[in-house]
Amino acid sequence: MSGALDGRVVAITGGSAGIGLETARTVLRAGGRVAIQARRADVLARAADELAAVAGPDAILAAPGDAAEPGVVAGLLDETVRRFGRLDGFVAAAGVQRPVDLLTSRAEDWHAAIQANLVSAVLGCQAAIPRLGPGGAIVLLGSTAALRGSPVSVPYATAKAGLSLVVRSLAGELGAQGKRIVCAVVGSAETDMLTGTYRAVGGSDEAGRELAARAARANALGRLATAAEVAEVVAFLVSPQASFITGTDVLVDGGLTGALAHPGASPDTET
Repeated sequence: MSGALDGRVVAITGGSAGIGLETARTVLRAGGRVAIQARRADVLARAADELAAVAGPDAILAAPGDAAEPGVVAGLLDETVRRFGRLDGFVAAAGVQRPVDLLTSRAEDWHAAIQANLVSAVLGCQAAIPRLGPGGAIVLLGSTAALRGSPVSVPYATAKAGLSLVVRSLAGELGAQGKRIVCAVVGSAETDMLTGTYRAVGGSDEAGRELAARAARANALGRLATAAEVAEVVAFLVSPQASFITGTDVLVDGGLTGALAHPGASPDTET
């Protein structure tokens, strides 16, 4: 994607780790500038240092905050426009996955999952839409758990399912403004969040590794995605190269949802 984002500015929530951080790295390598946000200031500062090594500190803005809190993303985007003079893309990569099945789930589990994974994205859209320049794009980070269900993470899967409806609901309005919105629906990817989820579901590191291996075997490609592979797709979707893609899900799942069930199928936990 070298040069595909020359001069463009992309803001990313959940930008301190995993797919969010890799997306920031990919945007910088494609010639863009980034603003990243995450809840933990110390982790965010380390991520900013990593990114500065790619494109220099002048191309990076880092602002700590919880994307699920009203006004926080709006503050990030206002600061982004003040710093860089424009906003061309917004990526909602903030999210949390905690394993809990339906029968043992509590109201607090549902509130937490919906707040972290759906409300944060909605607040981000509300903030981004009026601040995006012509040809701007929004990418929400979804999950194949929303398409297939996830018995071990029901609140998370349900919250992620809402993202696709947000995209479809906003596409017409944004299209009239010359702007786009897409949901990147991700399967099992090698991230700290997925590793932690498998460990929690399995009850040990060893059991978690076996669950990850089963998830890899369930994909048509027989492996997990890397965060960098997913980031390439997200960066493409936010770029002008994807100018006719809007109002839809884009699957980044290694063939998981399109293939018939494989022997050794996934434990239905995706990120």
